[in-house]
Amino acid sequence: MWGISTSQQVKLYDDHQIIQSGPYAFVRNPMYFGWIVAMFGLILRYPVWVVLLMFLFSIVAFTGRARREDAAMAGRFGEAWTEYKKRTKFLIPFIY
Repeated sequence: MWGISTSQQVKLYDDHQIIQSGPYAFVRNPMYFGWIVAMFGLILRYPVWVVLLMFLFSIVAFTGRARREDAAMAGRFGEAWTEYKKRTKFLIPFIY
């Protein structure tokens, strides 16, 4: 249900739903987690300051975006979203 956007706003579709299977059973933002893992791999492979800056920028940008998405989903789905949040982690499976 993710859509690319260059705005600060999170846009939910009319048919948006809470996906709770697959990686979403463990973490609410698996795509952002995957990107952060990939960026960490780049740091290990190419330990230069530019890659480190990209990694840090990614963490800040995706964390902010994920928080805005959480707020939009809470507004749309209410108690169902609250229950889903209790069962899953924000960004890193089993940890955070």
